[in-house]
Amino acid sequence: MPLAAVVNGKYLAVHGGVSSRLKSFDEINDINRKQEPELDESLFNDLLWADPLKSSLASNVGEIDNEERGISVKFGWPVLKQLLEKANMRCLVRAHQQKDDGYKLHMWKGQGSDPPCITIFSAPNYCGHQNPGSIFVTDATHSQKVLVYEE
Repeated sequence: MPLAAVVNGKYLAVHGGVSSRLKSFDEINDINRKQEPELDESLFNDLLWADPLKSSLASNVGEIDNEERGISVKFGWPVLKQLLEKANMRCLVRAHQQKDDGYKLHMWKGQGSDPPCITIFSAPNYCGHQNPGSIFVTDATHSQKVLVYEE
């Protein structure tokens, strides 16, 4: 599996998240994916393990250490905004965290705007939780929706 993918030219899809270490997408292509990640402060680990900040902090804080995981960072709107604007992208779509509703729209720009970050968790009933799974669907016109399913 790739570390990241650009979908329809407007969505960056990753397992974990992003950080201020990501300056260009060429850096992602330069990572040797055929290795076990070291436990270090690297872009490789951020793409795998970074998480979004809680909404109360995310609009003003760029990133902080991810103490919950003991690796990588928690990122906020300032870091993500810079990346999305530079690459002319609409949204970061990520996985990596179980969500009770199967997904989370991170509304850091306020209600009524498109979320700059969406967490999609596709595994229903993960580790005994009674959560649905979800998938993200977009098309060439950049319409988007989250489909939620339960088993």
